[in-house]
Amino acid sequence: MNNLDYWFEVTPGNGTTGAIITDPISIGSCPPCEPAVIAQSSADPVPYCGEGVNLEVEASGTLPDYAWYRPDSTLLSWLPEVYAQYEAPGQYTVVVSNACGADTAQVNAVVDSNLCVPVLIDSAWFTPWNWGIYSGVQFHQTSVGSCPQYEWTMPWGETLFTDVLHQLNVPNPTEGDYTLVASNACGSDTLVLHVVPPEPCEGPILGNATITAANLCETGTAVFDVPVSGPGPITTRWYNPEGQLITGSSHFTIPYAPWGTYTFVASNYCRADTITVFHGPADTTGLYTCQPPQLLGLSAIPVACYNDTVNIVASVALSGPCATLVWSNVQVLSTSGDTVVARLTSDQPPMLTATNACGQVVAEAPMELIFPVTYDRNLCRVSEPISLDSLLAPYGMPYSGGQWQLAGVDHGLFYDPALDTSGIYQYMVDTNGVYCSVVDFGLHEFPGVYAGEDSSVTVCSSDPPFALFNLLGGQPETGGSWRFGLLAASSIFDPAVNTPGAYMYSIQTLGSGGGCYDFAFVTVAVDTASTWYADADGDGLGDAADTLLACAQPSGFVSTADDGCPQVFGTVGDPCDDGDANTINDTLGVDCVCAGEPGSGIAETDQANMGVWPNPNSGDQFYLQTPGGTGKVAVAVTDATGRLVLQANIVASSAPALIDLPPGLVAGNYFVRVETERIVAVRRLVVVR
Repeated sequence: MNNLDYWFEVTPGNGTTGAIITDPISIGSCPPCEPAVIAQSSADPVPYCGEGVNLEVEASGTLPDYAWYRPDSTLLSWLPEVYAQYEAPGQYTVVVSNACGADTAQVNAVVDSNLCVPVLIDSAWFTPWNWGIYSGVQFHQTSVGSCPQYEWTMPWGETLFTDVLHQLNVPNPTEGDYTLVASNACGSDTLVLHVVPPEPCEGPILGNATITAANLCETGTAVFDVPVSGPGPITTRWYNPEGQLITGSSHFTIPYAPWGTYTFVASNYCRADTITVFHGPADTTGLYTCQPPQLLGLSAIPVACYNDTVNIVASVALSGPCATLVWSNVQVLSTSGDTVVARLTSDQPPMLTATNACGQVVAEAPMELIFPVTYDRNLCRVSEPISLDSLLAPYGMPYSGGQWQLAGVDHGLFYDPALDTSGIYQYMVDTNGVYCSVVDFGLHEFPGVYAGEDSSVTVCSSDPPFALFNLLGGQPETGGSWRFGLLAASSIFDPAVNTPGAYMYSIQTLGSGGGCYDFAFVTVAVDTASTWYADADGDGLGDAADTLLACAQPSGFVSTADDGCPQVFGTVGDPCDDGDANTINDTLGVDCVCAGEPGSGIAETDQANMGVWPNPNSGDQFYLQTPGGTGKVAVAVTDATGRLVLQANIVASSAPALIDLPPGLVAGNYFVRVETERIVAVRRLVVVR
């Protein structure tokens, strides 16, 4: 295997993967690597049957890996040569790769019709067949040719196909000729096999066949029933008027049974018997003798308004069974002879449909119907008269020269909130001598609502939840609802949980929706809180164990958390005063106790020039500023017990010297002793981890 990344998957399909933890091979001698290059790839033609591919690839390169992929991109094989007996034709992809490169090629496996051999039936026969309470015969056949398909046609006309084993089980076969057709894409062959049932033989006995429906003038649910007796087992079949098989039961119900002649067939080993039943109107004689409806005349006034009551005269020749006369687009109020009094209830002219068992005729009354366009508008906070035309202007006003009406009474052009009420205001226009409403304008006056004024606020992520309503400007009315985008939102905003953005408050006159409407936005921005550390001793350094989340710096808290001595001013390594005049270099130790070093008594005044930093120290290196002068300097570092941990000799200069500490020093107090020809100086070095 190549020195690449490999992965394994647990429970295929769930996408749970992990890297193989073995490191790539990093030892040994690897030969030079030549990238993989495909020299040749091919696919043999797929046989006529449409299954089976033979794929091959040749490639050069160092230790190549092979991968063949199906047309749907799933993996087929890891081998350079692949014979897949049941694969379909299509475009296959091969990838050849190694540690230093990869190459890809695609080949097409196509169906070759020249590989098809015409089918030729060799023989056909049948054997007895039993399965539980069922019995019959099983048909068999043999043939030569490519991928044959077999179908048998029964003596009663039904055609059945063989199963995957090329066998066909037929219960209760009747005597007669059974026709076998074997075929493929390049030919077919036919054989007739005569089947004689055993003797003596008695066929099925059929009673009266019935089809019962609740209303024979309407196509709907019907119950089919035929009593069947005789030696069994017996096979039964119902066929619809088009000759299609419905069911194998002698008694059944279907929800929709079209009119026509239905056929019932019952068969056993001996023979088949057939009975036909007509399903249709009760007056079957009239069905064949009646004439389809005829419309002799249809008249009405030429122009009418929506909702008008009109007289329509219709002369229809309608006889025979199941005769019906139906009016559409109107409400029929009364009928007298050929005259119908009806109210126009649609935007379409009246329509008459005459139907009987043998036909139907449909006609539309020759009249122009004036149907108004309808608009609705809510009026909010209207205090002065306003033009009806201006209220309708946003919708467009294609009419002119008309008159506004309210409840059938002429109305002026202006709507006056002090006098007028909500209602349907109609714009009446004279159309060919007929005064009709062309616009029905519904005006609905409601008291106004107020959602307040837009506002914005910036809060901290550590702030407590607060009510959005309290941030709205003005004096908003209560009872509204909040949304964030397209989703309903809570009226309480929690900076730690909720998404910042624009929250909309909306309110309507009617709680169920409708009436006047108003909305306002509260835009919330959230600043991320920082961690602050308590500074109890006021030294500007914080205690990592005592924190507070806030966006602005709270009193008594700082942003740094490196106070090693929270209750003592300063931190570990800072200078201090231990109150002892005989010590020098007083420093806070890791125990937060101020302690100094004993004085050497030798040139104490020159020791001020000596420095050690950084202090506290990580324990790796420190800088040493020698006390002054020139010459050799002896440096010794001891721990708190006096054990020598470092000894070195350097040459004094004005530049600080970098001293490497021994690795692995534990945290604690150490003492750096510097000795020159003139002085001896000691400094404490605090090592922290």
